[in-house]
Amino acid sequence: MHVERWVDDVVAQSPFDSGKALLAAAHAAASPLCIAEVDEALADHPRIGENPVGEGTAQTFSRAEQSATDSADAEINRQIADGNIVYERRFGRVFLIRAKGRTRAEILSELQRRLTLDPATELAIVATELRDIALSRLQTILDADADADADADADADADADAVPSPPSSIQPERVPAPVERSHITSHVLDSTLGKPAADVPVALDAFEDGFWMPVSSALTDADGRVSSLGPVTLPAGIYRVTFDTGHYFAAHHQATFYPQVSVTFELASEAEHYHIPLLLSPFAYSTYRGS
Repeated sequence: MHVERWVDDVVAQSPFDSGKALLAAAHAAASPLCIAEVDEALADHPRIGENPVGEGTAQTFSRAEQSATDSADAEINRQIADGNIVYERRFGRVFLIRAKGRTRAEILSELQRRLTLDPATELAIVATELRDIALSRLQTILDADADADADADADADADADAVPSPPSSIQPERVPAPVERSHITSHVLDSTLGKPAADVPVALDAFEDGFWMPVSSALTDADGRVSSLGPVTLPAGIYRVTFDTGHYFAAHHQATFYPQVSVTFELASEAEHYHIPLLLSPFAYSTYRGS
């Protein structure tokens, strides 16, 4: 995120004891961003659906985040391009959305929904999106550094402990590693339709040192489930699962009173699994501690 004040505020607090401390500082420094800082960050930002110009870290992130499975759909791309123009005329800035994990169809649906908002509401959404994109990219960099360190340690251990093995014509069978479910999972049921709610964006945050810190995000699958929402184990603490219900209902051309549903809960046991289901309708919802 190209906001000089934000960068200066974060750098001024370095060095950091951990990646978590860096993310907390970055979150706090971007909460909130003023109008001038939003415009500063978006000054050279590419339109959604357009290939970023040039080479660099930001362009690499942008290309990866916009590589949706339906990116070649000409009709959706045309509608997004037309929507970008309408949005810029209405709000005076490019349309910004966290594209990672979203299809082009989902982006189009959210663009159409946000075109109906008033300028103040939309500005707050843009500022939040900018912050969340920046934190997501920082987390990606931290994860890549951690993976590189782990690979280096593994290579060093392998070199030290390597023992030559006799050649063999028998190749061991490759058994895929079992997929472990995350410590927190979810399931969304559309009670109006009486079936699972697919493609609902779900985000998991942890409350740390007075701030909500992003942990992970995902989309519900065809069965309305999210079985991989963050790590397999999490420390005890306060967490929040946020369902982007406005996005889901907009995709189904349905008005809703609840554009977003957030469920805050306490994870008291590091050994137990926590399941946070959502029973949803356009004008009511309920949740409970599942298993």
